[in-house]
Amino acid sequence: MHAKAITISALGYFIFPLDLITDIAPEGYTDDLGALGTALLQVAIYIDQDVKDKAKNKIRDWFGDEFDTSAVDNKLK
Repeated sequence: MHAKAITISALGYFIFPLDLITDIAPEGYTDDLGALGTALLQVAIYIDQDVKDKAKNKIRDWFGDEFDTSAVDNKLK
C-alpha cells in the first residue's frame, strides 16, 4: 500500500499545474522529473521476485506466450 501511495503522490505532483518550479519555463520540468525519479527509487525497494513473476504472468495474459521478455529480464538481474 505504501508503494501505491508513493506512486500516486508522484504522478499527482507531475500533473498538478502548481508546483515548486513552474512548467512554463523549460527547466520547470526538472522538479517533476526529480519527484518521479525519487518515487521510482523508493518503489524499487518493494520489487521482489514474486512481483516480477506476477508482472510476467500479466504480460503473458495481455500479449500471449510468444511475447519476448528477455530484454527486460536481462536489465533486471
